[in-house]
Amino acid sequence: MALHDTVVRRITHWHEAQGDHVTAELRGYAKPPRCYGIRGRAYIPDVYVYDGRLAYEVKAYWAYRNSAPKLKAISESPKVSRLVLVLCTGTSGGISKVEGFLDREGVDCEVISFRDHPGW
Repeated sequence: MALHDTVVRRITHWHEAQGDHVTAELRGYAKPPRCYGIRGRAYIPDVYVYDGRLAYEVKAYWAYRNSAPKLKAISESPKVSRLVLVLCTGTSGGISKVEGFLDREGVDCEVISFRDHPGW
């Protein structure tokens, strides 16, 4: 299993190599824009790509259960057109289970393992 900050850094570097304007929750980067939930709580995605209004949230496999409110707020934000949940697992196993859980919670996002993207 990869570390959270390592995956965030790989995503950020990959988008920078593509020429995208990227912000990230990493030292040395500007903070991504805030997304507000139904009760006014502010949530910040791990990576935000201004080109295409793409947001990434990186989680360990079991952490997705507690992050549904954050994911829902980010996915419903007018600043975000697409949300990708990246799991820090080494395999694609369990992705369908996470997708089913998020569908039941009303969260519109794509779920991938960080190993599934060839550039990371």
